Amino acid sequence: IHVGDTITGTYTYDSTLLDTNPSDIVGYYENTTSPAGIRLECGDFVFRTDSSNVRFTIEVNNGTSGVGYQSDSYGIGSYNNLPLFNGSLLNVITWNIGYSSRDIFSSDALPLIAPYLGSMVSSNLLRIDGLRDSNFRIEANVISAKLIPEPAMIALFGFGAALVRKKSSQ
Repeated sequence: IHVGDTITGTYTYDSTLLDTNPSDIVGYYENTTSPAGIRLECGDFVFRTDSSNVRFTIEVNNGTSGVGYQSDSYGIGSYNNLPLFNGSLLNVITWNIGYSSRDIFSSDALPLIAPYLGSMVSSNLLRIDGLRDSNFRIEANVISAKLIPEPAMIALFGFGAALVRKKSSQ
């Protein structure tokens, strides 16, 4: 995988999940059954959730406050993933979008539309991290997302150029 390579893929989740976070501005949704998860491809590499051991989360922040700002954000994470064809182990696959506005989401409910990727996006990072001896990180910006409706499930997207970093061993 090289700088400029395209990563494509989809993620699927159960749109009927209940919010497990008691906060009225942060929604947390954990999928633990297949077919929920993510599948990304870049060249010969396929990064994907282990369908026999799913731990796939979505977090929706509606008006999260910080020092001097209030904004919305959207994040997904896959924490149980299959090894790559070369035996490299995956730790996590995450995609986080920060918005410079708190007007993107009207609540902390799980959205049934593709995440907004327009001018109000202040941060947008897809990250794939290796585990133990794999010792790698891939970072990319998502450049497009579209909704592909399925009964009680949602699937999405295409990714942009990848930035590949080799973690240093300490």
